[in-house]
Amino acid sequence: EDILPMQMAAVDSLKNDLDQFYLSIREYRGDFRANAPFKFQGGCDEAFIAIESFSKKLDQIEVQVDQFRELEDLFELQPTAYVEIGETRSEIKQLTRLWEFKRNVDENFGEWRAELWADVNTLNLEEQNKRLRKQLKEKGNAYPSMKGWQVYRDIDESLVVMATVLPLVHDLHSDAI
Repeated sequence: EDILPMQMAAVDSLKNDLDQFYLSIREYRGDFRANAPFKFQGGCDEAFIAIESFSKKLDQIEVQVDQFRELEDLFELQPTAYVEIGETRSEIKQLTRLWEFKRNVDENFGEWRAELWADVNTLNLEEQNKRLRKQLKEKGNAYPSMKGWQVYRDIDESLVVMATVLPLVHDLHSDAI
């Protein structure tokens, strides 16, 4: 008889803590959507630092989720679903892959610009650019929301510009000119 009121108070306290925790997850999700490098003008290294920061915070949240799940199980409560956590984890993975791809594209373009004029093989560079565009499209098709991210559009635009420039470089490289 004395245990039941204490147990009910503990359950009420846990439910209150769960509500506050859910609000903190929503706040983190809002911060992530607003400040993660979806639209970022800095370099790849800064983007990776930002992504890592969000990932570490998400790791901490997941530890708290596990702790709350144990308490929910202990008091035989329905486990709370945190859809935002799975969505954020997935977006972090996709964002990391996209920034790795951007770094790869930037490195390729840097190497191409460093080639001596006499050594430029524009046909080879055009093929490489086509492969990069195809890989980017595959990433966008595999994860459609990625196409809405500014970093995706920036990469796509740089590849389109390079696809326009390379034939012009090929024409300028001609012996006739």
